[in-house]
Amino acid sequence: MASIKQKKRNFSSDWRIYPFAGLYLEIKKEGENIFAQKNLDNPDKLSLDGKIYVDKHVREQADVLYKLRRAGYCAEFAIGYDQAVNIITDYLGEPKKQEVEF
Repeated sequence: MASIKQKKRNFSSDWRIYPFAGLYLEIKKEGENIFAQKNLDNPDKLSLDGKIYVDKHVREQADVLYKLRRAGYCAEFAIGYDQAVNIITDYLGEPKKQEVEF
């Protein structure tokens, strides 16, 4: 008979009701460029996702988002308000209009 710990591990994928386990956004200001030119002289810029980022800090953020995606989360960079709203709307679905009576 499998232990409780093993049973939980075997059924962990069944516990997710939605396609993702949660949503993580790394929001950047409008117009910010997070990608660097293809320059492999600096390995600090190469992320786990194979993309080259503008600096070590952004690359570290990209690595965290990559690991979260691998763990079943929706994890993205959002450049500006509009992109953040679009990602959240895609994740949650379009808002449903409800009439409220007082």
